[in-house]
Amino acid sequence: MPLFGGSTDAASFGKEGIESTCMLAFEIDLTKLEGSMVYHTSRDVSSAIEPRCVEQALNVSVEYVMKKDAEVI
Repeated sequence: MPLFGGSTDAASFGKEGIESTCMLAFEIDLTKLEGSMVYHTSRDVSSAIEPRCVEQALNVSVEYVMKKDAEVI
């Protein structure tokens, strides 16, 4: 997470020993963020979302759920 970029809910869950994770889809090179960062700013709106990133996040999520489900069986 970039400096002053905040944190995620996963951090609080982790402190309580709850397995958690976070997915981020933005440039973390601070030299490239100046003026273009939308996360937790007034520019953090749905039109800033790239559909391909959402698709990839869903694919990762499905694979993770399938893996965890296989561990239970």
